[in-house]
Amino acid sequence: MRTSAPGQSALLMADVAEFLTTQGVRYAVIGAMAAAVHGVVRASLDADAVVALQVREAQALRQSLVEAGYEVVETEPPNAVETGNLWLSVVVAELRTLIAPAIWPLISADSQTFLDLVFGAMPPTDLTDYMGALAVRNTYARQWSLFFAEYDLVLGPVCTMQPFEPGFDLASSENVMQIGAALRLVVTCGLLGLPAAVVPVGVADGLPQSAQVIGPRFMEDTCLDAAEAIEAALGCITPIDPVG
Repeated sequence: MRTSAPGQSALLMADVAEFLTTQGVRYAVIGAMAAAVHGVVRASLDADAVVALQVREAQALRQSLVEAGYEVVETEPPNAVETGNLWLSVVVAELRTLIAPAIWPLISADSQTFLDLVFGAMPPTDLTDYMGALAVRNTYARQWSLFFAEYDLVLGPVCTMQPFEPGFDLASSENVMQIGAALRLVVTCGLLGLPAAVVPVGVADGLPQSAQVIGPRFMEDTCLDAAEAIEAALGCITPIDPVG
């Protein structure tokens, strides 16, 4: 590991990228680092990457946790859809009011198109709406805390759709909303401050698959323990053979 202290996001991404490459897992770097590559200055203390999920080997994944001593039950976490929608409303309000006006002259035409599609899908909000959304966020955070009083962890997808073709996110507001809905568990963690560990679980239809383990706030160690158990049981995910 290159990282030795908090805040070393570039070194952390280098570690993650090196590991995913050795495992043959395809990924996309997003967020501030991706923007920086294209010459757009953006400050951030985290490192973001996306790996999509379609778990065809769900039984093997479940069994790996059972053999490691976990009790696995199928259940629905609280307000997963609603929490994802709430994240979208909060983020779009901040984008529209604060961020987009500042970055608009600096971003590419495609980035402007994407933001226009996002804004077209979400009605404008005022300060009262924004404050109300933050209050609802506290309600959802409490509901998740009560959920974790009964369940130690959540095992779920990172994304519920396969990687899309280039340009899919620039075609329509409907496509943008579809991507947001597919990432609802990811954005739920961001909105509520929940830790999560992502682990590769196999390959389906030639595409790498992954799962995420979500835990209560400040319980990163339990997420990492479960992810380690999955990785130990499923073994090394071999690289995909190139075609053609």
